[in-house]
Amino acid sequence: VEEGDLFIAIKGYKFDGHDFIDEAINRGARVIIYQYERSFSSDIIHLLVDDTRMALGIIANNYYHNITRRVKMIGITGTNGKTTISTLLFNFFEYYNKKSLLIGTNGIYYNDEIFESSNTTPDLLLTIEMIYVAFKKGVRYVIMEVSSQAYDMLRVYGFDFNIAVFSNLTHEHLDYHKTMERYLNVKGSFLSSICKRRGNFIVLNKDDQAYFSYIKNLKAQYYSYGIKN
Repeated sequence: VEEGDLFIAIKGYKFDGHDFIDEAINRGARVIIYQYERSFSSDIIHLLVDDTRMALGIIANNYYHNITRRVKMIGITGTNGKTTISTLLFNFFEYYNKKSLLIGTNGIYYNDEIFESSNTTPDLLLTIEMIYVAFKKGVRYVIMEVSSQAYDMLRVYGFDFNIAVFSNLTHEHLDYHKTMERYLNVKGSFLSSICKRRGNFIVLNKDDQAYFSYIKNLKAQYYSYGIKN
């Protein structure tokens, strides 16, 4: 935080940004967005919101001129296979000289440049900034791994995905989701968020039992793939 900055207090998995509001102000932050009641001195602009993660998504999307509407956004979700599918797609697009940005477990790739990422789906602010920078360098396709935890934590809030791909659903990540039903529903929410619009579609693995739950709530055109079905 530097002089004149906006500070958005976000509650994370291990730490809570609200605990650092005073430190942010001491470092020069002059605007604070927060979601838990507290008092401020008169020289600090402050805004109480229901959800600071949503606020970050709205502000970031506006700040970067709704950049995800200006590129073709492809989101890959599923317990296993996200990295394989996204990497194959990225290489396929590059082979046909379609400038692309790949965001996932192995890092962020575009124009022969590689950047490290600490999460499968990085922090929203980092992601949207990378998309904006890549767009200015000619990238028109963004291929992203979208983990269920990231979607649930609103790390892609406000992103306008055109295509979604579902690989499978297996018994993992229950330390976060607690139950398979909730895990299933979070992934389903991402798939059903794809709008019914010309050029939008969803690709689903019909060999996975979750397929039959997901197709009930999809808005966009969908296609299936599989080995048995």
